[in-house]
Amino acid sequence: MDYSQTRNKYYKQFMRNGNLRHDDRRQNNRLIYNVDRINRRNQDFAQRRDLNLFRTNGVYKNKDFLYMEKENHHPIVIETNQVKKHDSVYEPVANGQQLLGDDFFLQLAIRNLHLPIWRYKDSLALHCGLCISGQTISDCTRALRNINTISNRVVILLGSVDVYNNATCEEMVYDMTELLQVLRSKFHLSNTAITICTLPPLANLSIYAHKKQSMALLSFNNWIRSLTDDPSKRDPSFINYSIIDLYEKFCFDETYVTNYDWYQTQARRVSGTKHSYVLWNIKGRKRAMSLICEEEDTDQSRSPSSLPLQ
Repeated sequence: MDYSQTRNKYYKQFMRNGNLRHDDRRQNNRLIYNVDRINRRNQDFAQRRDLNLFRTNGVYKNKDFLYMEKENHHPIVIETNQVKKHDSVYEPVANGQQLLGDDFFLQLAIRNLHLPIWRYKDSLALHCGLCISGQTISDCTRALRNINTISNRVVILLGSVDVYNNATCEEMVYDMTELLQVLRSKFHLSNTAITICTLPPLANLSIYAHKKQSMALLSFNNWIRSLTDDPSKRDPSFINYSIIDLYEKFCFDETYVTNYDWYQTQARRVSGTKHSYVLWNIKGRKRAMSLICEEEDTDQSRSPSSLPLQ
């Protein structure tokens, strides 16, 4: 058909390109773009896996990557694999420490560390190593029982999903104690090799509207802080854990009121749980990464006194 007399630009595209259909051309361009994007991602991933990167033996001591303006523009590719199973899991790693967590750490792995993610099939939870969307404390313990080796240093941020699921503080303490026991007995990690994060404020939970959940969160955080108590109050053989007090760092100083400047503007659904999350925004993720990557000896740090529960 001759479209030479028409003024419609859409039809003139057919005339200029002969028999090449517009949809086919657009699909071809899309395929080329996707291939280029995957190649760029693989190149970047190979560089990040280089143990001589920045001459730091694989540890990110150059923190410039924390403050890249275009980190959210990094392409995200989700792999689907129904039979994927690993006996050894060493990622994600930040500052030489393997991250064990839920959606908060998963977002750091995706947005800041730019690591690949996968799921067993569509609509199921996203995975990046032992950072899994919707993962509870007991879920992580089960995952560890099915793994043979992990890194020799770990950072744990778990419990947010338990709070959303209305777990009590006693249940969370029991599950975390079991998790720590698995890390010590199966993987032979010492207390000094384990860093535990307090739960950050959950921005869509209010102590007035969600009193039970808020009390569980505050009580659980106080229990985590107690792990750095004076050893004289415990068995002489007890060695303190390292603690990162994320709750304090994401609140206003001394008031412990949530600082919403570190969070996204609204809750969002995540792949691993029915509950909506208000995740960290770009500033919040940078702050979390800087706390994890601090070169100071966290064993010498001391957490503030326990929060009042009233």
